[in-house]
Amino acid sequence: MNTMHDKLLTELGRFASTLECESLPPAIVEKAKACLLYGLGVGVAAVAAPQGHQAARAADRESPGDAAGATRLIDGRKVGFPLAAFCNGALMHSRVQDDSHPCGHIGGVVIPAALAAAEQAGASGAELLSAMICGYESALRIGRDHG
Repeated sequence: MNTMHDKLLTELGRFASTLECESLPPAIVEKAKACLLYGLGVGVAAVAAPQGHQAARAADRESPGDAAGATRLIDGRKVGFPLAAFCNGALMHSRVQDDSHPCGHIGGVVIPAALAAAEQAGASGAELLSAMICGYESALRIGRDHG
């Protein structure tokens, strides 16, 4: 390790690779569940908005589909997990009702990425929540430190 950045990235990697929601206070896990439900609810409410459909059309130009990928929520189609995260992020953000924190609107990025990665990996619900909590915590710490 030659720089402070190396040390910080190593600490972040250790945090991300060892976090398990079962070891966290129940209030944090409940908040993560609430954030997940809120993000999905906003996505459901946004199905008629154009942004999710625009993202889906753009994704279709990039990839013909991927049975081993992740689900695009706008239409249930399987695409590569990065494209599913992109499309689902566009959907969840299209009403501009993202969850809010002084350091940013993290859910529209973290939730779609965690859902897509969890689906592709066959992760459990607890693993999905762990990934979300890690994503929120990492993004908010970066936002706090650079805001």
